Amino acid sequence: MNKNKKVFIIRCLGLLSFLVFGYTNSLSAQKNLSVQEWQSLYKHGIEQYKHKHYDLAADALEEYLNRRPQTLEKHSVASNNLKIEEARYYLILSNLKRGASNGT
Repeated sequence: MNKNKKVFIIRCLGLLSFLVFGYTNSLSAQKNLSVQEWQSLYKHGIEQYKHKHYDLAADALEEYLNRRPQTLEKHSVASNNLKIEEARYYLILSNLKRGASNGT
């Protein structure tokens, strides 16, 4: 193998490892969401819905539903479950209303 091919392979492997480890780190960063940040996503989504910003509401509520923190306080499980169900409800409404406003 000539020197140029070796350099090319090493650069490709370096780029590949950067992409793999960078992607893995971004996924782990997404999982580490504090309870306060998670709750603020819910609040933000509901506020955006009330202001008829259905795209922003749907984005915030989807993130709220997908990024649940690992540790939720046991005494507030019922409250969190209710908020999760409300978030699903408002997400569905937001998707319906933004579809209607886009003419679809």
